[in-house]
Amino acid sequence: MKRKRYLPFGYQMADGNILPHPQEAPLVQQLFHHYLEGASLNSLAKFASLQGVPYRENAAAWNKNMVGRILQDTRYSGNTLFPPLIPQATFQQAAALRKAKSEEYGGSLSSSIRPFREKLRCASCKAPLKRNHTRTGEIHWECSSCKTTSISLPDTVLIEKLVVLLNHAITHPHLICLPPEKESPISLEALRLEQEIDRLMDDPYMDSNHLLRLLYTWAQAKYKVCDSGDQENATSVVLQELQQQRPLQQLDTEVLYHLCEMILISPNGAVSLVLQNGATLYTERSDSRGIQPHSP
Repeated sequence: MKRKRYLPFGYQMADGNILPHPQEAPLVQQLFHHYLEGASLNSLAKFASLQGVPYRENAAAWNKNMVGRILQDTRYSGNTLFPPLIPQATFQQAAALRKAKSEEYGGSLSSSIRPFREKLRCASCKAPLKRNHTRTGEIHWECSSCKTTSISLPDTVLIEKLVVLLNHAITHPHLICLPPEKESPISLEALRLEQEIDRLMDDPYMDSNHLLRLLYTWAQAKYKVCDSGDQENATSVVLQELQQQRPLQQLDTEVLYHLCEMILISPNGAVSLVLQNGATLYTERSDSRGIQPHSP
């Protein structure tokens, strides 16, 4: 008789009662047992495939998602409808292990990383990073552009480095002040365009469309060397934020989000924090200040 789809794997309906399935229930118990012994989801999927008990009809091969669904299903520890297949303590141990692996090594993005996930960038080219979770439980960050990959960098280590960076800035706020930018002279390209625009203005047969294009190009060339004062304003805001903070005992994601523009991860696992004013804080650097101007 076809098993009802609303019944989780491991159970069957008999005479109006939900009972353990004679072939599936023992496999559920084995999956929990091997998982607590250290087996990965992929290895458990291979193990389950070899037992000849399909997860569902017409699907003999198991995958790690099927195993994961079983390990997180609270019904296996029993409730008013489902008899227990495993002790409550076993389920709780498995749940604690899954949470620890998820937060430290990968899988689901931990709640500590999620608020600033989009700020994580490649230290080489500033492109967004892709999070890779290996079969051995390691986290590597791969650049979406240049394809460089970091060494293993667990969330806990990344967070520790960010706390160190923020505390260095909090205790030494004067170090984030960058030297004032020198006023840039007008570029040669802008001067050339000005001369051509002046010549066209004196030409009674000038092409107005061509003149508009030149004016637009000239404005762009002028803007590239224009000092708008944004850096000074950003530094003032960052300083005000830092002066209100005390050294952190744990990561404050709100403070981090407000202060930083980018979080750079290098292939060697080094972490740098680019502040809103362009100053960069380094975790691994021979410079004793640990803070350097950011080169765009």
